Amino acid sequence: MEILRKESLEKLILWKDKHFIKVITGLRRCGKSTLLNQYKNLLIQQYHIKDKQILSYDFNDPMLTKISYLDLYNEIINKSNKNTINYILLDEIQEIKDFEKCVIGLFEHKTIKFDIYITGSNSHMYSRELATLFTGRNIEINLMPLSFIDIKNNIFPKEKDSFIFNKYLNLGGLGIIIDTYLMNENDNLQIINNVLNDAIEKDIMLKVNTSNKKRILNIIKYIFVSVGKQISTRNIENFMKTNNGIELTHNTISKYIKFLTEAMILYPVHFYEVKTKNILLNKVKYYSGDLGLLTSMLSLKNIDSLMGFRLENLIFLELKKQNFKIYTFKNNDYEIDFICEKNNEIYYIQVCYKLNNDNFLRESKSLLNMKDNFKKIIMYYYLEDLWNDKGIKLIDITKFLNNEESIY
Repeated sequence: MEILRKESLEKLILWKDKHFIKVITGLRRCGKSTLLNQYKNLLIQQYHIKDKQILSYDFNDPMLTKISYLDLYNEIINKSNKNTINYILLDEIQEIKDFEKCVIGLFEHKTIKFDIYITGSNSHMYSRELATLFTGRNIEINLMPLSFIDIKNNIFPKEKDSFIFNKYLNLGGLGIIIDTYLMNENDNLQIINNVLNDAIEKDIMLKVNTSNKKRILNIIKYIFVSVGKQISTRNIENFMKTNNGIELTHNTISKYIKFLTEAMILYPVHFYEVKTKNILLNKVKYYSGDLGLLTSMLSLKNIDSLMGFRLENLIFLELKKQNFKIYTFKNNDYEIDFICEKNNEIYYIQVCYKLNNDNFLRESKSLLNMKDNFKKIIMYYYLEDLWNDKGIKLIDITKFLNNEESIY
């Protein structure tokens, strides 16, 4: 089964024929290669680009990994049309040593026009390094895992939302499990766990020059159990020393976190100082890059006790897909899950599993403390009888995921 990645295709079309290298990044096995193939079909079928104008390479092919960057460059030049734009699609290009020399050479060619698209998964392909390699020549298009509505429309079109929601909350939206989504949940979680291990081995361990995968897994597990909570390197240092008997330095832990975020296994959310409007870079909490990754690292026996934090992770991913800038806020007395910004508008958002008269006061207290006119929202999964006279917008999470309700 193949699910059309409409939003990402629209982003690619937006940058079509613009003189930038389009770099598709994302968590391993989230569907980057599929997106590139869908884009090729779109160019041919909707924009009537001739097949000979598109040169497509998949460097997962073992035969292609033997090619040098110079041979690849010369082959593309020889096959290109000098009288029109040539569309170059390079999938997993990091498999070619010094690939950037080929890409930049094509990009700067004086007589042949190229529109270049590349994908990659491993440690050579993340945005900070690309910014150095391509020095401002590239646009990054980040592919997120599939959304709830993608799974519903394509896999469970006749099932009840409650069933789909539980499935999605447990399994997430990595492209690798689309064909197995209907199978046993534990089997799917094993597939997802294999993706995580693959990312650790190829994207983290090589960079930190370590063979100790268990150490990295323990750090990830600690962060996942603490989803939605402020975390510091000191927290992780104490955890590793107390529970694993391992002493790690601040710098070592910082490197692990840096590479985990670059691999998009983790996403950081920084704290926002409302009065000064400053982003506090030294205060952060983390969310998993996919809900299935989160589930695969947690104990299924205790997973229901983490429902609130898993819902928070779900909402974070959905807001990120909608291109919000996302921050958080906390002082001694008040805490807000998300402060979101888009088009110069700010939204304060609390997320909870069950909302009723008993906990409404707690959930609304921090929102009402914000003495401004920005929209204040509580998102919930289950609503009991509630009398809301505080001017706070209430949003059903399932309806939000179904695009039936929005935060606007």
